[in-house]
Amino acid sequence: MGKLKHDLATVQVLVQGPADLPLSEWLHGGLGVISDFSDRDAASAIEAAVRLKRPDRVVAAQAEAGSKAVRKYAAAAAHKLRSAGVTVADALPRASWSLGEEAVEVPPPVTLIGMPDPDGWLPFVVVSFGQQDTVAFAGLAGAGHGHRDCHHSHIGRSDARKLVHDARRGHAMHELPPHVALHFLDRAFTEGGKRPHEWDHFADLVGAGVVTSARVLDPLRDLPSELDPAALAQVEPLLDPRHQLLFGVTEEHGQAAVGELVEALGSAIERDDASRTRRIKSILDETADRCLDDDARRAWVLAFDVLSVIARDRADAALSVAARQTALALAAGHAGREVPFVRASVERQLSTVLEAWQRSMARADDAGEDDAAAPA
Repeated sequence: MGKLKHDLATVQVLVQGPADLPLSEWLHGGLGVISDFSDRDAASAIEAAVRLKRPDRVVAAQAEAGSKAVRKYAAAAAHKLRSAGVTVADALPRASWSLGEEAVEVPPPVTLIGMPDPDGWLPFVVVSFGQQDTVAFAGLAGAGHGHRDCHHSHIGRSDARKLVHDARRGHAMHELPPHVALHFLDRAFTEGGKRPHEWDHFADLVGAGVVTSARVLDPLRDLPSELDPAALAQVEPLLDPRHQLLFGVTEEHGQAAVGELVEALGSAIERDDASRTRRIKSILDETADRCLDDDARRAWVLAFDVLSVIARDRADAALSVAARQTALALAAGHAGREVPFVRASVERQLSTVLEAWQRSMARADDAGEDDAAAPA
């Protein structure tokens, strides 16, 4: 038999992200075992894991494979990752327990994190499979305040798979390696100064090795660590409507800004349009500065750190760089007006007010002209 080879087309599909394929469920969802697939399909899934830098799936393949050829392929993949500087754990036998002739497989944990909302909250779902029990933990995590709407429950295997499927498909959440997701979630709870009371217990359920890796390894180690003003200015990937990213303007600051903008637009003391434009720009700058308070800054530094890793996993280099540079600018203490994403988000939200006021003024002018033209 010749050397086992992967199928490039299959690898490319898998690398693009979760898809409705059994191979994708194994790679991105941690469901099933590698021995369920043909040797060539297994090799393709392992190659995709290498390209996504997913050592956990390569190690799982080594432990799960019944085919000697697939085990050798997985061992070579592990060597390739180690040579690239990626930490790869030693392969362990697949976890199982037995009662008589019955054996129950214990899948690895599944950890998903979604895109941040306008307040910088990150939705998450973590599922830990046990021999007799499966625990799901979900909610919102944010470095600004810690956590919100967190719940955990003991559920069956089928309900757990449905939960993961719905989170991945319906809410577009992204699966991160367990140690990476736990690193970010623990950071959110720590920096926010508020930890779910059951978090430490739940973290223990995913395994001591995962918890240790989460505390020791830095998921950002391969990303830029120095601020690049030119790269920071490339904000377009963050404003792409597909990602639905928006830095939220609070009701308090929004109402104050609207009042100032309406006053500036209707003011008779502005000398000309250029003077009025400068005043409007000043209002938007000051609003961006006020909105970026300490809590928002902490929340969005973490949110963009997570987004930079998600974008890297999805092979979206432009989005990853933009997110990382924005995180660095926020961490460095830049004012809201100096962070392009924050400034652009504020202007986008307040532009609807400007446009509505201008339309109302235009209608008033038209009505005045009609009255003047009407016969006495």
